[in-house]
Amino acid sequence: MKRLLSIILVIKAVSAFANDGVYFTSGNFLVPMQESSISVRKEILTITIGKGEMAVVDVYYEFYNPDSTKTVAMAFEAAAPYNAIYDISKNISHPYIYDFGVEMNGQKLEYRNTLIVSQWGSDSRDIGRNITSLDLTEWKNDIPDEYYDTPNALYNARLDSVIYADYGYMFEAVFKPGINVVHHTYSYKMSYSIGYKYNIPYRLTPATRWANSQIDDFTLRIKNENDMDYFISNDALFSAAPFSFVGGGGCAYPFVDEYGEHNTLVAGYGEGAVLEWHTKNFAPQFDMNIISIDNYLPSQCKYLNTWASKVVMTPDGGLFRFIGTSGDNYLVEAQDYGLVSKEGARVETFSAENGQGILTIKNREFKSVNIRQQPTTKSDVIGRIKDTRGKLPVVLKCLGVAEERDVNGCLEYYWYKVEVNGKIGYVREDIMTWNAIDTY
Repeated sequence: MKRLLSIILVIKAVSAFANDGVYFTSGNFLVPMQESSISVRKEILTITIGKGEMAVVDVYYEFYNPDSTKTVAMAFEAAAPYNAIYDISKNISHPYIYDFGVEMNGQKLEYRNTLIVSQWGSDSRDIGRNITSLDLTEWKNDIPDEYYDTPNALYNARLDSVIYADYGYMFEAVFKPGINVVHHTYSYKMSYSIGYKYNIPYRLTPATRWANSQIDDFTLRIKNENDMDYFISNDALFSAAPFSFVGGGGCAYPFVDEYGEHNTLVAGYGEGAVLEWHTKNFAPQFDMNIISIDNYLPSQCKYLNTWASKVVMTPDGGLFRFIGTSGDNYLVEAQDYGLVSKEGARVETFSAENGQGILTIKNREFKSVNIRQQPTTKSDVIGRIKDTRGKLPVVLKCLGVAEERDVNGCLEYYWYKVEVNGKIGYVREDIMTWNAIDTY
């Protein structure tokens, strides 16, 4: 089975995760408490997707101070976990960030941990751009019943108010006149969900809080020590320049998906390769996420048993999954990813209800599946299919979809219509996976 890596940028709000996922934290640009003259001349952001659960962030900054020597209170913001067990009022250091360090002009800076007003409340609304350190003698984790309670919620009885807190790493930075170099490193545990194996959010938008409201010279580097070699990026953020590989080969396919989103699929991450993106005058309007997509694209969809999918049909009879449009080509996937010329090709929607596509035993969870004579568990078994470990799965052609209803007319199950050994029968939908094309 192909293993995939994905960068998907802007999933609306980094803090809004489904209840079936665990969000540990996100990376963040270093930000000033208050600053109007110091600008960001350069940033080199290196993210390493490590083996196991950890990601490593290494950031090189060059700040320009046009004035005399000045001391600036700075902060690193780290979003509070979601669906992870912790108590924000018991420990003001982030439970999933490790090896945090900052050096400025070659000198290590001391920092202190604190809690700060988060950028998002429980309903994902932006509640302010100012970093406000919290007084924990007034803000407590004892939330009255009438307020929405989350692990990062804090209540002030005097103000009768609830706020939502993130973790802060605060330090004093002495900026000399001219260029100042800051080197910032840390590692953190990657989030996960049933839809992806890991998620590495990184907030780029705080860079606009500095005097120039941008990064004059920005470089993104992604190192991959994991064994996944594909990713997707959102071109709305990275449209100013192409991606390139340093130290290894790869291909980048810009495309527009069926929802109108502009993306780039990068494939073929060679051993030792570093993906690099560089631009000038970078004023990010969105934040970034690195997300594995082994369960995202149609061929790897383990959890979503969809009934319809777009396909690309070529004049010579080729059949491919449709990913998006890429200039004069379609970006497609079968055994691998590639481009198909639009000339002579067409896009169609295959669906199970129309008797198209193929079926395999779902997730390889079930060793044996019964084929019934009629679409009901009360019907006779006329056949059986079985998957064997180490062998390709049994593939059945989908001939349609039927419903099973109880005596009150309520839906009990959907069934796929199939043919096995010359007999027409039915197999229950919830134990099968439908795909538009056969790539086995």
